[in-house]
Amino acid sequence: MQKEIEVIADHYGMDNQINKTLEELGECAEALVEVASAWRVYKISKDVGSRQRFLNAVDHFAEESADAGIMLDQMAYLTKQEQ
Repeated sequence: MQKEIEVIADHYGMDNQINKTLEELGECAEALVEVASAWRVYKISKDVGSRQRFLNAVDHFAEESADAGIMLDQMAYLTKQEQ
């Protein structure tokens, strides 16, 4: 996996990957806000619909945090290359 991260990071370069990382971090933050909101509703209501909304939000957050993590790995690699 690390080799793939390096190949992709080298292909797109620092400028593109900074922008992509910021985008992915923003999406991750938005997904976490969804989790927090859904959790608050579920905690109060405990109904099936709010539970499903919470579980969907958790799944979405897992996807977005994985994407953000990959981009952070690429940025760690790229910034080391520039030192």
